[in-house]
Parts: sequence; structure tokens; C-alpha cells
Amino acid sequence: MNDLVAHVELAPFADRARFLSELSAQLEQRGWTIEVAPGLAMVGFFCNRDGERWFVHVVHYDPCHKPVS
Repeated sequence: MNDLVAHVELAPFADRARFLSELSAQLEQRGWTIEVAPGLAMVGFFCNRDGERWFVHVVHYDPCHKPVS
């Protein structure tokens, strides 16, 4: 994948819908075009500006999650 990736980790108990709405608005104010409006089931979305394309990866932080080794 040639796209740049921005990784965003939500705080515990964060309101995902509100976060996605605010993040989309902030990106659009900075001139970014959101390719598909992010939904609650999505783990991320693409946005682009002036030929530069980013995948924004959004995950919930789960303090109980233990990585599989």
C-alpha cells in the first residue's frame, strides 16, 4: 500500500461516534477530503489533499487487552 497511515488510539470509554465526527470536521477544515464518511463499524478511512492520500486507522484502547505472543 502506497498510502501514508495515521494511527489514532481512542482513550478508554471514548465516544467513538463523536470522535469520528470531530476528526472528520477537523480534517475537512484543513482542506482534506474524506473519501467515505467513517462509520462506527469501520476501523479507519481514507482522506486526501493535493494528491496526498492517508489512511486514518482508528482503534479503541482496551486496558484489559493482552497481546497474543
